[in-house]
Amino acid sequence: MCDQGEFNSGKSSVINALLGKRYLAEGVLPTTNEIALLKYADNDAKKERSERHADGHFMYYLPVELLKEVSFPS
Repeated sequence: MCDQGEFNSGKSSVINALLGKRYLAEGVLPTTNEIALLKYADNDAKKERSERHADGHFMYYLPVELLKEVSFPS
């Protein structure tokens, strides 16, 4: 797993730009305070969903074609 990076350095903004929609919160104040993994939603309904795993990390499943090829930690 990679280092999360400095607060408010634009990580969420870059990921949102790559995905083409604002999936992660952005703002002047720090907005992402937990580790999350963005993955392709391979369910039939192609709906967004999220869940917290036992290790405390969030998994976001999104209907974004790019996520078929790559998963993003945020």
